[in-house]
Amino acid sequence: MRVIDAVEIYIARKKSLGARYRGPSYGLRSFSKKLGDLQLGQVTTTDVKRFIESGGASATTRHIKHQLLRLFYEFWLARGEVRHRLYPPWLQSGQKTSSHIYTRARKSSIFSTPHR
Repeated sequence: MRVIDAVEIYIARKKSLGARYRGPSYGLRSFSKKLGDLQLGQVTTTDVKRFIESGGASATTRHIKHQLLRLFYEFWLARGEVRHRLYPPWLQSGQKTSSHIYTRARKSSIFSTPHR
């Protein structure tokens, strides 16, 4: 099955269950366009990772794309159209997240306007 066909079947399924599914459908169609005429079984983890990271996307956008493709591939995995999960883990080993904690004094200095 071609990726474009798998995407359209998946979107139709979501809509038949009552979901509006507008935003996700744009993302999945974009994914299928980037892959061209590939069969679902020919897609590699590298292809998926490239799509997730394409366009200099923010962390939030990458997370949304990751979740979208995770659900898409789990759907097709359950139906035997793909043999393994192709989406990369959300946080690769070695990557860390960090919070920025500022003191009140530091926040004041960041947000204060220069006096003239």
